[in-house]
Amino acid sequence: MAQEARRYPALIGKDDDSDWNVEFPEFPGCVTAGGTLEEAAAFAREAPALHAHGMRADGEAVPAPSDAAALMSSRRAAALVLVELPR
Repeated sequence: MAQEARRYPALIGKDDDSDWNVEFPEFPGCVTAGGTLEEAAAFAREAPALHAHGMRADGEAVPAPSDAAALMSSRRAAALVLVELPR
């Protein structure tokens, strides 16, 4: 199956008593986490791809990526994550 690559912003954060967590504004409810920043980053590529696959299977449109700079907040950093989407 052909793949399409898009760069989606991910909000990455960590509280003192938690793992690194990653949220995706375009995909409500799509979250992932990792014990290390590297682990969270690896999962951050998989989670939205699986979420988008489910959306397409349900006949829903996959949203376009938003502007990462507009998503910055005081406790989280925004990063762009390359997501391989099935066509």
